[in-house]
Order: sequence, then C-alpha cells, then structure tokens
Amino acid sequence: MNVLTTHWSDLNKTLVEHPEMPGIWLRGLQNFDDLDGESKLRFGAHLGRFLRFADSLYLGVLDGTLDGRLWRGYERTIADTVAYPGFQTWWATRKHWQTDEFCALIDRHIQTAKPKIYDGYDSNPVCPRRSADLCYFLGAIVISVACGCPATLS
Repeated sequence: MNVLTTHWSDLNKTLVEHPEMPGIWLRGLQNFDDLDGESKLRFGAHLGRFLRFADSLYLGVLDGTLDGRLWRGYERTIADTVAYPGFQTWWATRKHWQTDEFCALIDRHIQTAKPKIYDGYDSNPVCPRRSADLCYFLGAIVISVACGCPATLS
C-alpha cells in the first residue's frame, strides 16, 4: 500500500510543484477545447498518468490483488473528475488507450456523475489562495485513498 500512496503522491506533485497546473486543471475540466495547445498537452499528460494508474488499480481489484477498500476511495476521486465536460471531451478521443474493463467503468461514471467537487474554485492560475486550496484538497484525497476513509475538509 505504501507504493500506491507514493505513486498517487507523485502524480499529484504536478499540481503542487507547477504553479500553472492548478489553473490548467480547473479550466481543462470545464472546457478542454478552450485550452491552448501547450495547456492541452499538460492537462492530457496529467490525465493520462492519472488514468493509467487508475486502470492498473482497477484491474487489481478485478483480479483480487488489491483490497476493494483502497479502490473505493480512488474510485470516488475518479467519479468526481469524469463528471466534468472537459474530461469527457478529452476522454472521447483517448479512451482507446485504456483497458476495456476500465473504459466501461469510466463510461458508467460519466452517465451518473454530477460535476460539483470544484464548485467555487477560481480557475485563475495566478490566484495563490485557490491554488493552495486545491493542493490541500488533493492532499486530503491522498490520505483518504491511503487509509480507505472518506476525505474530510474543513
């Protein structure tokens, strides 16, 4: 489990260590097509890493090598992310990169998920308060996934 936590933390370092990434992430989730070319590449690369990791975890759950409690926390993060129209635009042309099983899972979540997790976040990439809030939120998700408990934010 420590390896999984490390991989998840490494994935989220992109949002923490690169000040432009939280703004790209928030804008990309709302509307992928509105991003400039460089931002599309960054957003897509981040999503690609996120989903490759998730696909591997999901296969582990399906074959019984990963505890379902760990997966459930990660799956909630996925459901919150795939609800956004920018993700769905990106996904439509890249889903063939993932396993069939994982594609079916994502498509089911897209059908039922409601975009709400980032309500109230300002996508202005130079706003340090909003970037700090997003980094705090992602850190709480890392802890939640590691322990299998729901994230609580104050």
